[in-house]
Amino acid sequence: MKRIKVKTNFHQATNEDSQIADDLAEIQLYLEHYSVKYPNESTIDRSIEQLRVYVPHKKRLLQQLFSNLGGAIYHVLPVHQFASFSLFLLGSLLLPSKLY
Repeated sequence: MKRIKVKTNFHQATNEDSQIADDLAEIQLYLEHYSVKYPNESTIDRSIEQLRVYVPHKKRLLQQLFSNLGGAIYHVLPVHQFASFSLFLLGSLLLPSKLY
């Protein structure tokens, strides 16, 4: 089995890591000058209640399946009945002539 040596430059990786750490420290110092005013609890609760109307209600899986299936049956059923009747009629006309 042949061994392959992989060359790595740990010094470069260490420099990149220290550069990232320096950048993060600089960003943190920059952001400390800004303050964020948090809303109080009542404001948060009012916002949640106002947005609650936009949250969809959960349906049961079976109820959702049947509600979707109902529309599909309404559209598919006439086509299926027509195709079945046509095949039955075609078979009843062609089959007796081939039996004799």
